[in-house]
Amino acid sequence: MDDKATIGLMIQRVTNLGTEHVRCTVMQRKPGEDYPAGVGSWWAHEGKPFYDGLRMGGHVDDHGTLGFVSHGFGYYEVYSVELHHAKAMVAMLTKIAKQCEKERAHEQGDIFLAFAKAVGAQWVARPSGGRVKPGNWSNTTWYFTDELPEGRNLWRDLIADAVRETNERRGIKAAA
Repeated sequence: MDDKATIGLMIQRVTNLGTEHVRCTVMQRKPGEDYPAGVGSWWAHEGKPFYDGLRMGGHVDDHGTLGFVSHGFGYYEVYSVELHHAKAMVAMLTKIAKQCEKERAHEQGDIFLAFAKAVGAQWVARPSGGRVKPGNWSNTTWYFTDELPEGRNLWRDLIADAVRETNERRGIKAAA
């Protein structure tokens, strides 16, 4: 991670095998750049937080009526872990769990805010339209906010939009 970069959260929708997923991934933002970037694991060393692959999210149940199914928070798509990384991962997951417990976070927006505080997020980024354009992140238009409560509302809206659009596609009308 760049020494002058700040830590934040990228929220987005992703379609995987026909299922809508909503993800919140820990990212970095380098000074002067108008898009987030991955944090990578090469910089992590003893005593530092390990952010590579850390995210929370879930998917829209498109076979039943459950709506959004949370996957909770964890490390995803991490292909190699050394002992000091494993220790840092456990420490970070414990910190997030304690923050959720402290704030009595059960609703998705509240869990998002507890997650943001625990990882030390300073901003939230959302691609316009909720999805990253094909290619790379630099060719996507991003909306950034440094207000975490606003980021919580963006997260809630992203989930609600994914559920609504999935239900519309399935021919299910929203309850009045």
